[in-house]
Amino acid sequence: MATADLLTASKHFTLERLADGVYAAIENTGFGAFSNAGFVDLGDRTLVFDSFQTPQAAQDLRAAAEQLTGKPVSILVNSHRHGDHVRGNQVFRDAVILSTELTRELIGQDRARVAQQRDGIHGYHASLPAKVEAAQTEEERRALEMQLSQIGEICETIDTLELTLPTVTFSEQLVIHGTKRRAELFCFGGGHSPSDTFLYLPEEKIVFFADLLFTSGHLAVWEDAREWHRILTRVQEEFAMDVLVPGHGSVGTREDLAKNLRYLEVFLQTIEEGKARGLSEDELQKLPIPEELAGLAYPNNWASSLRVQAVK
Repeated sequence: MATADLLTASKHFTLERLADGVYAAIENTGFGAFSNAGFVDLGDRTLVFDSFQTPQAAQDLRAAAEQLTGKPVSILVNSHRHGDHVRGNQVFRDAVILSTELTRELIGQDRARVAQQRDGIHGYHASLPAKVEAAQTEEERRALEMQLSQIGEICETIDTLELTLPTVTFSEQLVIHGTKRRAELFCFGGGHSPSDTFLYLPEEKIVFFADLLFTSGHLAVWEDAREWHRILTRVQEEFAMDVLVPGHGSVGTREDLAKNLRYLEVFLQTIEEGKARGLSEDELQKLPIPEELAGLAYPNNWASSLRVQAVK
């Protein structure tokens, strides 16, 4: 990366300066971000990429972006539909909010889910301290304490949460020309979600991948592993890039993209071998983690990914 300057701007995230006017906002686990984001000084305006899970984390992100660039945020990009990347949108309601048409449609479908969560989350949060006290192992206790903190962050603003939709949509590519640099948005389809957008800064060779790239732990294959592999292969072949910002994990390099491709290959091979042995869908969904992928963080992602891909 261009520099390794680390700036703590908020309890929710840590800013990492990638180039002049380009920052990654890396989530601090246990607080209100739940994912990574970033912002870019385009010269005449400021662009923010993704808005986190909670409005309070998004508010800190906007404040940091405007303080460090000296310009108001006028563009927000939503990479995909998942709540940990878009539920801070209301903080940017005065800006142009960009996404693909499909992502906009899918965010709108989550209104009922937000209402359901609003009805039950306070009671669930109130039940967690007793579960922490009853934990049987240190690992279980730490996990519950983390959940208590994160759910508490959601509860803080769930009653005033407004699911704010993108205002401008595109299909496959959109180029934004600033006076200082240009930013390019691409969507080659869906792998992690039905529609995954990434941000490319060609002059700096920086890519904000959102959840098309993980640099820590198991991938979350919630749409289609084959499509995800196709997308990453195309990016690997067509884009010059040195700095890769994932949706979760630390800032990475091209090596991390290669690791993600290998992960997807092992994942798909495991399923195909199971099918060749005549395993049922239920048995496929219970396949163990292969030795090559053992020891990675977030092993629960393996099981949830199998439930999606095994029926493809």
